Amino acid sequence: MFRSHCPGEGLLFKPGGSFHTAFVRFPIDALFLDRQGQILKLCQAVPPWQIRLAPRRTAILIELPAGTLARWGLQEGDVVVPEPSGDIR
Repeated sequence: MFRSHCPGEGLLFKPGGSFHTAFVRFPIDALFLDRQGQILKLCQAVPPWQIRLAPRRTAILIELPAGTLARWGLQEGDVVVPEPSGDIR
């Protein structure tokens, strides 16, 4: 929050859940994943001051710079394996 851009490659939240973009100054993409990494829901270019509710079975939330999901071509039902870098900033 309060940044002018998305930090690094994105943020991984485990356990994941619903999210808001209050005080976020830029749009973001988001992925809701179950425990096996299956995409339950995609949210593209969520603008500031919005809320997105997590679907049932959400175990992981990944927030990414806007436009990332379009470039990757991901769809609901696809399986992804997040590889957190371990960096904390």
